[in-house]
Amino acid sequence: MQKSDAETDTWVGHMQDARQLYGNKIPDSIKIANDDEKKKILDERDSLFLSYVRNNNNSFVSLWMLAYRFDVNGYSPIW
Repeated sequence: MQKSDAETDTWVGHMQDARQLYGNKIPDSIKIANDDEKKKILDERDSLFLSYVRNNNNSFVSLWMLAYRFDVNGYSPIW
């Protein structure tokens, strides 16, 4: 999942750059582009996680990560 983490860091960096440039008045077009980028990254992360769960379905790591995802994100059809 390192690729997804690096992409998340990039997305966070883009948002920080936008805040420095525009303050609290970031244009909607930039917000939308960043939201789309974030969704893509999170979808990839979830896909990688589900692949791990399928291959390691008896893993306590899988169980606790799934519980964490439910706690933080709530229900999602992907689960």
